[in-house]
Amino acid sequence: SCSNLSTQNVVIYTLPNANFTGLSNEYCKNGDNAILVPVVSGGTFSGNGVTGNAFNPASAVIGINSITYSITDGNSCSNSSSVDVTVIDLPDNTVTQTDLTITSNATGTVTYQWVNCNTGFSEITGETGASFTATANGSYAVVVTEGNCSDTSACVVISTVGLHHNRLLNAVSLYPNPTTGTLTIELTEATDIRVHDMTGKLVYANKLSDGKQTIVLPATINSGTYMMSLTQESGNRNIRFVVNR
Repeated sequence: SCSNLSTQNVVIYTLPNANFTGLSNEYCKNGDNAILVPVVSGGTFSGNGVTGNAFNPASAVIGINSITYSITDGNSCSNSSSVDVTVIDLPDNTVTQTDLTITSNATGTVTYQWVNCNTGFSEITGETGASFTATANGSYAVVVTEGNCSDTSACVVISTVGLHHNRLLNAVSLYPNPTTGTLTIELTEATDIRVHDMTGKLVYANKLSDGKQTIVLPATINSGTYMMSLTQESGNRNIRFVVNR
């Protein structure tokens, strides 16, 4: 009937709190950095896009990213917690330029807003289509939005608006000038012709195809100076000519 008893005390430590804040559920790829704030400092953050205590969406992968905080306390007890965040890809921000027209390459459920790079990327009123045609020299870009994510294209410099019209002028040959009433005009594309006298009265109108064409002015057009307005798909131009009857 011999008995014995021994007792050993065991200390159970509470695990350190590994929770943290600072993350949203979703980020656009070009979103701002998020600062990660642990409930208990002294641990380490890890995961795609994490540097120190900051999460950078641009450095993460498209889709789901798991961000983890791991901590070990003074009792050598370790704990960790993870939060999943989704990084959303950006719409296509590339553009194609054809002469004075800039076209966004983005397609699908996107919206467009063209901006003036020279005025702090201010919006150009009414320019919300996939293409923008410059009417003045400058620097232009498009903001493309899909869902909650937007991206801005590189600025495109347009510096040939005046030259564009000069090319149209140089491409048109009108002779003889002065004329007795019959003109020859050489065109590179279909052109709407309108002739006004110096008071602004319309005295002649016609639509001509490309090539060498003959214009016979009405006999009612007297001697004097007139303005011929040329309208083509590539632009508009005015040419002054003289009639000597």
